[in-house]
Amino acid sequence: MSMGSTSYYGPDESASDIFIERTFVAGDLITGLGYGVQLVMYISSALFLWSARRTRGRQSTLLLGYITLLFSVETIYVAVQARTVQLMYIDNRNYPGGPWQYFLATQNLPVNVMFYASLFVMTFLSDLLVLWRCWVIWSGSGNLIGYVVVAFPALMTMGSFVMGTLWTLQSSQPGLSLYSALPLAYGTSYYVISLSVNIILTILITVRLLLYRRQITSTLSPEYGKQYVSLATIVVESAAIYSLFALLFIISYAVNNPINQIFLTLASIAQQTAGYLIIYRLAEGRAWKKETFATGSDNRLQTLQFSGTVLEASVDLPIDRSLPGDSAKSSRHARSLLRMVSTPYYGPNESASNIFLERTFVAGDFLTGLGYGVQLVMYISSALFLFKARRTRGRQSTILLGYITLLFSVETIYVAVQARTVQLMYIDNRNYPGGPWQYFLDTQNLPVNVMFYATLFVMTFLSDLLVLWRCWVIWSASGKLVGYCVVAFPALMTVASFVMGTLWTLQSSQPGLSLYSALPLAYGTSYYVISLSVNIILTILITIRLLLFRRQVASALSPEYGKQYVSLATIIIESAAIYSLFALLFIISYAVNNPINQIFLTLASISQQTAGYLIIYRLAEGRAWKNETFASTSDNRLQSLQFSGSALQASIDLPEITRSVAEDSLSESARYKEVGRGIV
Repeated sequence: MSMGSTSYYGPDESASDIFIERTFVAGDLITGLGYGVQLVMYISSALFLWSARRTRGRQSTLLLGYITLLFSVETIYVAVQARTVQLMYIDNRNYPGGPWQYFLATQNLPVNVMFYASLFVMTFLSDLLVLWRCWVIWSGSGNLIGYVVVAFPALMTMGSFVMGTLWTLQSSQPGLSLYSALPLAYGTSYYVISLSVNIILTILITVRLLLYRRQITSTLSPEYGKQYVSLATIVVESAAIYSLFALLFIISYAVNNPINQIFLTLASIAQQTAGYLIIYRLAEGRAWKKETFATGSDNRLQTLQFSGTVLEASVDLPIDRSLPGDSAKSSRHARSLLRMVSTPYYGPNESASNIFLERTFVAGDFLTGLGYGVQLVMYISSALFLFKARRTRGRQSTILLGYITLLFSVETIYVAVQARTVQLMYIDNRNYPGGPWQYFLDTQNLPVNVMFYATLFVMTFLSDLLVLWRCWVIWSASGKLVGYCVVAFPALMTVASFVMGTLWTLQSSQPGLSLYSALPLAYGTSYYVISLSVNIILTILITIRLLLFRRQVASALSPEYGKQYVSLATIIIESAAIYSLFALLFIISYAVNNPINQIFLTLASISQQTAGYLIIYRLAEGRAWKNETFASTSDNRLQSLQFSGSALQASIDLPEITRSVAEDSLSESARYKEVGRGIV
């Protein structure tokens, strides 16, 4: 279908409403991103707290329960956000006045009530955590001082709870919304109080830490002392980043500027992330507790204790113990549109198949954000490792740093293109003949769609190259020639997949063709079949290689040390097996043209990039296999058992690796684990 340059298929709405819709859809992607970041941090913190529950007593169990509750509420909030977007832009996009008016007029629906309630609960839980941290930090000078310091912020927190409850109830009343006059007043008051609490707590925590910064840095070596009193510590402990985004939100919300949708999402993400960072430091043993500055009756520092360490000292501390109109119009319009009965249908006049395709496309947008959040955390962690190791581990660290930076840059373009495509389909051209999905199919030659296919193809190819290289590394322990012979056929298939992928990308972006046209579908199916086959073959080859050594290593090394390198998790990570699973599901659904392929395509892409980051993270951490891991002599005697960060030197028969050699290197392994904990 040809498109005239003058045709307009956008909504018949005001520019303000269209901008609000753009920010709402963008907020869905950002919500997914934040959820991905928090998913990684929740898992990391939960694993730490679970392993420490017997050694650190009740606090670990309570904190584990707290973050589990927080993450559960966040999950509900995210699910509700995703469902709301589908209800607005698919199921009811023909509602009189548009999707935004539908949202304003249906605030009493359960999905919207849950939206406000979960947002309020998350904010309140996070406020309680920062309040508790303020008390912990100040109670180092005595419990009474701690209680006095937090008394006023605690009262304000209770006030914010009351105002937040009223805001939630009023916003979900029939005929009212978040932007109606009364809810707007309650909401502004609620966020002003909540923000004020956070700013006050931020100042109190910052002042407390700065009071001791000079004493600590003058008593401890700078390398050790700055770990506890650095700017990063102050920012994390005080949740200062949340205060910044909350301030931006409250200003834009009070003046009823649509950009508040973005700042609300960012503020929520920053608040939950700040909480996870605090708890992660607690689990790690690097966070402040009330005994961190335990003073005697003569105001001399007895001990400097953190959650996991104690520094003995006795120094004088000069502690100062003194204590330092458009919204109404929208509301009326929403009430006038509220005369809804169960029979009207405001959905698109499209086939059930097309509607399902649109649902999966929108869901894929959220999943893309989620995957990007996970990969953002993993990229930062891996990049920090590799940057620090570039001088000690040579050229490989620099190459890997460049590789993941390139991969993450392409992923960033892909995510931006995905977000823009959704806006073009469901906002700018939602009245296109045949609906948004037909618009997507008819405009494959637009630059945004060409970039969509190109970035997806490049990411897949880069990830295939990484797994191919890992297969060579693992097999070349028996000799480089063996490694080259093993990967020769998969390498040829990778080249073939590159050719087919290039043809698929070019054909899919031709005028009048799409991803689902006959020729691109044939190229795409061939491309993914070859790419999937390469990954399955490499998965099998890597798995066989690791299993061949599993028995020898497991029988020669202590379980605690040996399983680190030959466990099931190692095999899954090194072989990128999870990607192979999702790619198989995608290729089956894509070949039969089932709309669910949109979900599997996104999940396959996420799992593929994540598998690459996991491999590189293990390399940076010194726990991944390299070609000298099993370096043997000509008489098949094991000369060394080496990983990227450590080496066990020996000269013994391969099947008879003695336990004593491994036990002597346990301290080395522990040291690398400790380095790893401090980066995530």
